[in-house]
Amino acid sequence: MRPFLTLLAGLSLLATAAHAQTPDNTAPPVLNPAPVATPAPAAAPAASTPAPAVAPAAVRVSRRYPQSSLALVVGWGAPYGWGFEFSQLVAPGFDVNAGLGFSVTGGKLGIGGRYYFSPERKVSAWLGGNLVHSTGLDNITITNNSSTSSGGGYYNNTPANTGVINYGSAELLHLRGGMRWQPVHRFAMFGGLGYGIPFSGGAVQYVSGNFDQPTRDALQLLAPGGVEVSVGVALGFN
Repeated sequence: MRPFLTLLAGLSLLATAAHAQTPDNTAPPVLNPAPVATPAPAAAPAASTPAPAVAPAAVRVSRRYPQSSLALVVGWGAPYGWGFEFSQLVAPGFDVNAGLGFSVTGGKLGIGGRYYFSPERKVSAWLGGNLVHSTGLDNITITNNSSTSSGGGYYNNTPANTGVINYGSAELLHLRGGMRWQPVHRFAMFGGLGYGIPFSGGAVQYVSGNFDQPTRDALQLLAPGGVEVSVGVALGFN
């Protein structure tokens, strides 16, 4: 019996030793470690795109004409007679104007406009038009000394032929053109040629007296309208 117990004790010791040397398969499995974040590859540098060519800015032409001007105008058949004209530039090549003055046939006042072909230059041609009212003039006394010839000399007849005329009021359209010289910003000179067309009134009224045909023709030349030859000087404000 003793050998049997001794044998069981030895087997028990062997089993215990074997169990101690055997790895414990019941241990919890080792979890996979969290994946390490891999840095994203650096973005490739963007291809350098050449900047679009910028068109050169348009060269700004300095404004030669002043914004506002006051002009003195004289001449034959000018829209405002011998008078003053105020003009306002509303575009680089266009102005509007208003004026008043007088002539042998009465006062004149009106409005108008001019278009300049080359306002950036010192000298520019222009075209324009004006609407004008002429007040007319009444009770103008005309003395007409007729003459006769005798023996190569001229003698005045007496008594002199005296008459009275009226120039009626009139509305006119003036069509004009000319040149403007602007040497500096605030000073200009200009000249104009044109023609005034009466569309209302303006007739010569013979009140009294006898007038021969040459005298009548001369008086008609002074009536509102007809050919214009004028010059003027202008001073600018801004």
